Amino acid sequence: MNGMKRIFFFSILVFLLVNTAHSKPKLHLPKKIIDFDTISYSQKELRCKVPIVNKGDSPLYLTETKVFCPCMKVSYSEEALMPGDTALINVTYTFNHTEHFSNTVRLYYNSEDPEEMEQFTLYGYIKEE
Repeated sequence: MNGMKRIFFFSILVFLLVNTAHSKPKLHLPKKIIDFDTISYSQKELRCKVPIVNKGDSPLYLTETKVFCPCMKVSYSEEALMPGDTALINVTYTFNHTEHFSNTVRLYYNSEDPEEMEQFTLYGYIKEE
């Protein structure tokens, strides 16, 4: 009977190690395109909150954000996003002329692949009043 207990506990240990070794975060963006349609030039600034979800099975940390225009600012919590939880990314777009715009934000996180990322894009048209 003592041998059976050892096999049982060894089996549980192997199961836990295998499942822990394969756990990883997975960043999900419910909305990858955010269309603001037409915005008044008098606003001078556009602010929005973009939800992100951890669809993985271990804590997710954002490690880097990339924007491709100095007019875009991104802020977020540095705390871990637990599996199944949602957080908000704060985005500010400052403009100084009328234009159609399309600005992308890339989010990098603690994935096994350091190049893995998700991105979302803000679209719209800034019109003069």
